[in-house]
Amino acid sequence: MLKRILLSGVGLFLFSSFSFTQPWIPVTHDITEPTVWQSGNWYRIENSILITWPGNLTIQPNVHVAFVYNVQHPQEPYGLTVQAGCQLTADASTGDPIHFTSYREYVGGPPDQGDWKALIADGTSLNHAVMNLTNCEIKFGGEHETDPRFASGVIRCLHPCDVVVTDCFIHDNWGEGVGTDHDGANENHLELTDCRIENCEIGVKLVLPDANTVVKRNWIESCLLGMRLHTDPDVGPKVANNIIKNCQGNGVEDLITFNSLLAHFNNNVIDNSGSSGMYFTSNIVTGAVQNNIFVNNHRYGIEVINTRSGTVSYNSFYHNTINKYTANVQSRPEVTVNPELTEAFGDENFYHLQWDSPCLEQGNDDPEMHNSNPAESRGDIGAYGGPELEPQDKAILISLSKP
Repeated sequence: MLKRILLSGVGLFLFSSFSFTQPWIPVTHDITEPTVWQSGNWYRIENSILITWPGNLTIQPNVHVAFVYNVQHPQEPYGLTVQAGCQLTADASTGDPIHFTSYREYVGGPPDQGDWKALIADGTSLNHAVMNLTNCEIKFGGEHETDPRFASGVIRCLHPCDVVVTDCFIHDNWGEGVGTDHDGANENHLELTDCRIENCEIGVKLVLPDANTVVKRNWIESCLLGMRLHTDPDVGPKVANNIIKNCQGNGVEDLITFNSLLAHFNNNVIDNSGSSGMYFTSNIVTGAVQNNIFVNNHRYGIEVINTRSGTVSYNSFYHNTINKYTANVQSRPEVTVNPELTEAFGDENFYHLQWDSPCLEQGNDDPEMHNSNPAESRGDIGAYGGPELEPQDKAILISLSKP
């Protein structure tokens, strides 16, 4: 699906480089009734638009949504906000992608990060805001972070909300690609699955999401910071099966000075961070960090600057510049030789384990763990080591990588 988005983006660039004749449908007023933006149409957002009760917005496949740059007040970019009791559904699972971008990509360019604000879910405890995005490309939006507790990126879960983002390509945005906001009631619910996030300041920021929040099978690349976390270990979230690579700073870090704790971080790969793979100022909850691969990071695999920390287990550490982890990290069963990841199949299949990998069947087999292997054999260490990869697919990949 992501290939289709990428190819569509190339075609759009070529198309917009020449004459442009597609008629735009201007959007200047709030959406106050059930509305459908139909496939094949191009909508130009000329204001900050609210989806307000009793309005809902459904966007069909192959729709282009372009936000006009606010020339008169560039510090107040236009956005689209879903309010309490309302819903935005942009589902292109059955057709060509839906594009959210800057109008300057088509007219008056060049486009840039922060040209428009965000897709925002902003509800109440009684009436959540609902947002579902599937097979969308979202780019050139967001705002710089001013307070790390609050979402500032291009997809925002501000207050009690239910946000599901699946199979989307999120890139070249200020702030985070996807972020949850500070809310004392922990009612922000996020499901972020099978997405690619590139060239954002922060790939994903999780600030006090609810117990059922899941971030899994995402590819986060070339961000200043891969993930920032401020979470309650008693309520999640579950972060699993993600690839985090080539970030300029830390691959994952806590929200410094706010005593962030992490409860479920399993079966991820953190590769080639400009600093440490994981960086925490507070304690790691014992058993929270399991079955991960930390490789090629420029400082530690795991760095904790606290006199006490929990135990990490069943992780692989290889070729991290300073060391595997700081002295105060307790590490139990671990792999410290080359994890033997595949490289022959391109991004789509990179980071699978080769047939002779020392990480095969070396993960935690605790059936209560979030990503335990449902089969009788022990799970593998790494992003493809939990139940997210079907056994037959795993066998094919191991066979292909065998010399």
